[in-house]
Amino acid sequence: MARRCRSEKARIRKGTVVTLGNGEKASFWQSTWLNEQAPMDRFPDLFKWAWRKNKTVKEELQNQNWTRGLWRMQTSEEMASFVELWDLVQNVQLTDEQDRNTWRWTTDGIYTAKSAYNAQFHGSFNTFGEEDIWRAEAEGNHKFFAWLLIQCRQVTG
Repeated sequence: MARRCRSEKARIRKGTVVTLGNGEKASFWQSTWLNEQAPMDRFPDLFKWAWRKNKTVKEELQNQNWTRGLWRMQTSEEMASFVELWDLVQNVQLTDEQDRNTWRWTTDGIYTAKSAYNAQFHGSFNTFGEEDIWRAEAEGNHKFFAWLLIQCRQVTG
């Protein structure tokens, strides 16, 4: 159950694009504010070392607070990721406006339950249905097994 909740949160996070304003609402590590990606997704090796993972962009940019905990890096790949993130963060300019969330899966940027449901299947497709199975030239038990398979009802020993 916990894994399912994490995957649902990740799906929502990837569907949301955060346009930074003052940085008071967007989470530094978890919001998709850095080139439409969340730093935790783009730099997972750094995220595991980071402290204060729920702080806002504004809080973490003050005095480079986001670097706390990263001194424990152990590999050259982690150091390369750190330098890349450092370069990206140096270009961030906060404004007086509020942060703005837009939904990636609709043209108007507004979240709908329908668009969230359709996003689950983005990039996936089904090339055949049960009619194709029953029309196939195969033995009956093979057709039956294939029919069970597409309904996620596999019979195992």
